[in-house]
Amino acid sequence: MKEKTTKTTIFGPNLFDLIGTEQWLSDMAKEGWLFDKFSPFFSVRFSVRLKKEEPKPNRRYRFITNDMWKVGPDEEQVDTYAASGWNFADTYREFSLFYNDNPDAPEIFSEEKDFKKNTRKYFWILAGILLWSIIYFARFIKLFSYNSLHLMEDENVPTIILEKVILVLCIIVVGVLAAEIVSGMMRAHSVNQTMNRDKPYKVSMVIHAINKMLFVLWAFLMIISIIVSFVPNSKTTSVRDLSKYEGTHPVTLEEIDPDNAILLQEIFNDYGKHFNRQNECTLTTKSSSVFSEKTTLVYHVDYDGTKRIWFTSHYGEFKDVDNAIPYILEELEYIDPNLRLEDIRIPSDTVDYLGYYMDIEPDYISLNQYVFAQKGNKIAIGEYRAGVEEGALLNPDEFLDLKPLAHLFAEDLNEG
Repeated sequence: MKEKTTKTTIFGPNLFDLIGTEQWLSDMAKEGWLFDKFSPFFSVRFSVRLKKEEPKPNRRYRFITNDMWKVGPDEEQVDTYAASGWNFADTYREFSLFYNDNPDAPEIFSEEKDFKKNTRKYFWILAGILLWSIIYFARFIKLFSYNSLHLMEDENVPTIILEKVILVLCIIVVGVLAAEIVSGMMRAHSVNQTMNRDKPYKVSMVIHAINKMLFVLWAFLMIISIIVSFVPNSKTTSVRDLSKYEGTHPVTLEEIDPDNAILLQEIFNDYGKHFNRQNECTLTTKSSSVFSEKTTLVYHVDYDGTKRIWFTSHYGEFKDVDNAIPYILEELEYIDPNLRLEDIRIPSDTVDYLGYYMDIEPDYISLNQYVFAQKGNKIAIGEYRAGVEEGALLNPDEFLDLKPLAHLFAEDLNEG
């Protein structure tokens, strides 16, 4: 079997422990594996390629920082270092690697502060990555805790699964980054230019290698998650003939407010004349990790800008019956954090829960009414909003009272 002459390893380059990387390369040289180059990984110099040659027991490797805006040392620097026995090997980001086989050659740094600057420079970057990871982690905490059902209903199932995996991976990455900070900082503060270069480095290198693999996996899953998130889990269509909607659910505008339904249909029939009016009727159907089925009708009737009516009607069937009431509670929290189910309950013998709530804005510009009905894993929600132009005063008596019609939403849950 032919002996390998080269090998690539994810150990190093470790920007957060340059001393450890230098020691590791020197130890590999003693075994006959000499540094060849920093190997690319998707156009990023991510790993190290070694080549098999005669062992170099006295070889030392040292990193130096390049001048600002330069990708490597200039020819004059290379010649200057070569005169003292230090040969240029390769460049990695803002660092250049040199090596020397003469044990009596002076160190490449003239002052300890230059060395410390070299080894500690990237700890601020690591701290930034850690902070970003915590912020990103907090986003997922919000996704799976605060208003989680509402947020998750807009995600398709593959995306939810991926995001849960990414959340777990994010926790691990944050932990590994923290461990890398501690390990690297301990070495950076205990090692100087001429002393303690025999301090163990393997723990730091292993942590960094694990972090690299986790980060690559994390980035890969993030890309997949973004791609999957573009796969639609809902379909929205515009309804121009209200009489042709044949769905059993949800409650329609014709059922609760036939006068405005007729007006909206007239506007649709003569849309050229009313092109400037923001009137609409849309139907949205979706399935998600929360709902096996959810249908939403949205109506908007605009009286030439003087007053407006919005009616949104939902019907949904949960995959888990235990999510029905929590979903309504999230709705109440959005309306008023102090609202409780019992505060707005309406007696009903046909459903498990029926509630009504009305909210009038302090300036009497808008009136909001809500109906919530739940039976088993099914819910029906109606939101009826009325508004007037700025400067006008809203009179609640001019608009529909939704409370006497709450029974329609209960009946909707009992239909097939």
